[in-house]
Order: sequence, then C-alpha cells, then structure tokens
Amino acid sequence: SVVLLNIIFGIIIDTFAQLREKRNRELAQLNERCFICDLEKKDFERVKGGGWVEHISAHHSIFSYLYFILYIQQKPSTRCNGIEKIVKEHVKNKDVSFFPIGKALDLQTPSHYEEDQVASEQAEKKE
Repeated sequence: SVVLLNIIFGIIIDTFAQLREKRNRELAQLNERCFICDLEKKDFERVKGGGWVEHISAHHSIFSYLYFILYIQQKPSTRCNGIEKIVKEHVKNKDVSFFPIGKALDLQTPSHYEEDQVASEQAEKKE
C-alpha cells in the first residue's frame, strides 16, 4: 500500500511539474514575442524611443485590441463604420487575419514614412 501511495504521489508531482513547465514556456513566449504581431522583442531593441515597452503597451496593447473587439461585438451592425463591420465579421467567423501579424509601424524606418508621405502627396496632386 505504501508503494502504491508513492506511485500516486509521484504521478501527481510529475503532473504539476509538467504544468509548471508549460506555464513557464507560455510566460516566456509572452515576454519575448508580441501577442498581436508575433514579432520578437529583439526586433524592437534597435527602435529609438520606447522600443519594446512602448510597442506592447501603446502600439499593440492586448487590452486595446480586446476592448475594441468587445466594443464592436456589442455595437449594432447598422451603427458600425466600414472597418468596424469588417472586423466584426472576422471576429464572428473566428478569423484573426485582421491582426497585423508580422507587421509593426514602429519598426518602419523614417525613410519609409517619408516615401509614403511623398507618394501620398503625389497622388493628391494628380487628383
């Protein structure tokens, strides 16, 4: 009976160790990768300004995305603007393709912003 009890305790201890290990891996991934865009923390080390902390707290805040999704879910479709309707449809279909996976504006170089601005100005002049 003592041997059986030790086997049961061993199984319980191993199970808790596996759960703790899984939790630690998940926490490490949350600390090293952006939940929204899935880019690595090291990618933001070269960014001037707030870097990683600013990215996950301002640009890709999990809570901002959650609040927006909850907001559009409770908002009647007739009152949604274009982007809200699109995201609402994606959420309804459990499609996360509206997330900016692999993209972050704070990683774009200033020259890239300038190119976009020049292109926008040229397009306005043509109109």
